[in-house]
Amino acid sequence: MALSLSIELGDGTVESLTVDAHGPITIGRDPSCHVVLPSLEVSRRHLTIEPLQGGLFLVTDSSANGTMIGSERVRQRGVQVPANVPMRVGPYIIRPLAQGAPTGGYPAQPTAGYPAQPTAGYPAQPTAGYPAQPTAGY
Repeated sequence: MALSLSIELGDGTVESLTVDAHGPITIGRDPSCHVVLPSLEVSRRHLTIEPLQGGLFLVTDSSANGTMIGSERVRQRGVQVPANVPMRVGPYIIRPLAQGAPTGGYPAQPTAGYPAQPTAGYPAQPTAGYPAQPTAGY
C-alpha cells in the first residue's frame, strides 16, 4: 500500500514523497526507517503512520519529546487524524495526503471527510499560528 506525504523542510521547501510499504511506515532519524529525517531533533524512530478507512490515518508517537499534531502534543500514544493535518517532527512539518490527492498544492486545512467529532482527543480544527520553529523543550 502506498502512502503519500508532504514534507516541509526547515527552510520552507516542500517535498512530496510516496512510500510503498505493507503496514505502518516509520519516520525517524534511523537509516532503517521508511522516511529518514536527518536532524538531531528527530528521534531514531519518531513515529509511525498507518492509513485507515475513510481518509484517516493512525499516527503513533514513539519519540522522547512527542509530536505536535495540529496544536496538540502527542506523546507515546496513537491518535487518528484526517489527511492534510500538519505534524511537527523536529524542524519538519509532515502532512499525510489522502489517496489519489495531488502531491502538490495540498489544502492548508483539511477538506471533506474531516470527522465532525474529535477522535482520540484530537482538536476539532487545527489552529492558526502553528509555530515556525520548535518551542523550548520540544
